[in-house]
Amino acid sequence: MEELEELLPRAQNGDLEAYGEIVHRFQDMAVGYARSILKDAHLAEDVAQEAFIEAYLNLSRVYSAHAFPGWLRKIVFKFCNRLTRKKQVQFVSLEAAGELRSGDKSPAEILDEKDAQNLVQATLETLPEQERTVVNLFYINEFSQREVAAFLELPVTTVNFRLHSARKQLKKEFIKMTRENLQTQRPSKDQKFADKVQDDLQAIQKLHNGLLPPLQKLFSKALGREVEVEIREAHQRMFGHYIQSLGKYCCNYCFKMEPLEGWVFLDLSMPLCAAILQPDADGETIKRQVEANLATPIGVGWMTQSDIDALNSNAKPIIEALEEAWRPVKEMNITDIQIETVPSFIYMDKPTDSTIHIEMEVKSAGCEDLTLSLCYLRSTLEPALPDLK
Repeated sequence: MEELEELLPRAQNGDLEAYGEIVHRFQDMAVGYARSILKDAHLAEDVAQEAFIEAYLNLSRVYSAHAFPGWLRKIVFKFCNRLTRKKQVQFVSLEAAGELRSGDKSPAEILDEKDAQNLVQATLETLPEQERTVVNLFYINEFSQREVAAFLELPVTTVNFRLHSARKQLKKEFIKMTRENLQTQRPSKDQKFADKVQDDLQAIQKLHNGLLPPLQKLFSKALGREVEVEIREAHQRMFGHYIQSLGKYCCNYCFKMEPLEGWVFLDLSMPLCAAILQPDADGETIKRQVEANLATPIGVGWMTQSDIDALNSNAKPIIEALEEAWRPVKEMNITDIQIETVPSFIYMDKPTDSTIHIEMEVKSAGCEDLTLSLCYLRSTLEPALPDLK
C-alpha cells in the first residue's frame, strides 16, 4: 500500500487513480466525522462525497501529506455547517436514548433491530460533542488514537482522555453495539463511495472529451494538415500559478459562461499560435518564430492586428464548441470574450483561488508544444458540478 506522501503529489498532478486511493483511505474518517455533526448516516455520506470533490479541486493548497487529514476535516465541517443552516434533522429523542446510558436495563432488551441505528445515534447524542466525535471516528473503522488525533489536529493524549470519558458514560454492551452499528454503515465496506467520487471527477474530463472531435476538425483546417487532438491532463492549481505558467507572452481569451459566475480562460500556446499564423511552416520554423516573438520587448507587441484577427477567427469556433459540449449538461451562454497577450496584465482578484485546468494537445508530425488549455476558476465551476453527475 502506497504512503500518503507518495499518493498526494500524484493526485496533485491530476492522477485520479491516486486520488481514488486517498478517498478510500479517508472515506470512513470523513463520514464518521460528518455523522458526529449531522447525526444522520445518509446525509453524512452525501456531505463527505461533496467534501472529497472540493478537496480534489483544491489539492494544490496542501503542501504536505502531514497536513492533509486536518485540512480535509475542515472541508467536511464547512459542508456540514452549510447543511445544518438549511434544515433541522429530526432524530429519536434524547429521553428515549437515556435508557441506554449506564443503568440496569440491557440494550438487547430495549432495542429491536429496526430501531438500532436511530437509537445508537440518539445515544451518542447524549455525549458531549467532543467525545461523540472521537467515538464516531474511533469505532467506525477501528482507527487508532494517533490517526484520530491527526484528523482532529489534537494531541493523542486529548483523544485518549475523551475516549475514556465516553466509555465511562456508556454501558459495555452499548459500546459493542456502537462498534457493530458504525462498522456496518462504514463506506469502506464496499467500493460505492469511492467510485461515486471518481465518477464525479471523471465527469469533468468526459465533458471535455466532447470537445475533441470539433477541435480536431478545426485545427486540421487551420493548419492545413490532418492532426489529432487529445486531452494531455486535467488537474487543479492556484490561479496565480496558472498565470505564471503562461510565460512572457500569451494568447489568452477570458469569457463568462452564463448562468455561471466568474471567468473562464482559454489559452493558445505560442507554438500553436505560430502554427495557425503560418499553416505551411514546419516544426523548426515554428520554433524560430516563437523565439523571435519572445524576444520582442514588452510594450512593443508581439502580434500585429492582422495576427490577432486571424487568431480570433480560430478562437471563436473553439469557444462555440465549448458551449456546445456543455449543452447536454447545462445551457450556457458565453459572453464578454476578451483577449490578452501579456500574462502579467491578466487581472487576478485572488491569486490563491483554486482552478481546474484542462490541457489539450494538437498532435502534428514534426511539431511540438501545440497546446491549448481551458482554465475554470473553482468558484465558477462548482455550481455546475451537480449537473455533471
